[in-house]
Amino acid sequence: DCGRGSIDYAHLRAQISLEQVLKRLGYWEQLSGRGAQRYGPCPFHAAPRRRSFCVNLNKNVFRCCQPACGVQGNALDLWAAAHRLPL
Repeated sequence: DCGRGSIDYAHLRAQISLEQVLKRLGYWEQLSGRGAQRYGPCPFHAAPRRRSFCVNLNKNVFRCCQPACGVQGNALDLWAAAHRLPL
């Protein structure tokens, strides 16, 4: 035993919002839109003026609509992808 316990990912997802993660990573200011839907450039591929990155704050999910990128997931997935960490 290395002192590592299991991680309750469902509990973590319930405790943190996608908006919090976006702000912490510095992506929030790049997004436009109102309410739950936000759009902006994808932080994971080089297309700074495109609006391929879509966020739904009610569902706490994000997605890049660029076929070559296709990154998607929840707040934890975004954090892990931004830091190149596995979940």
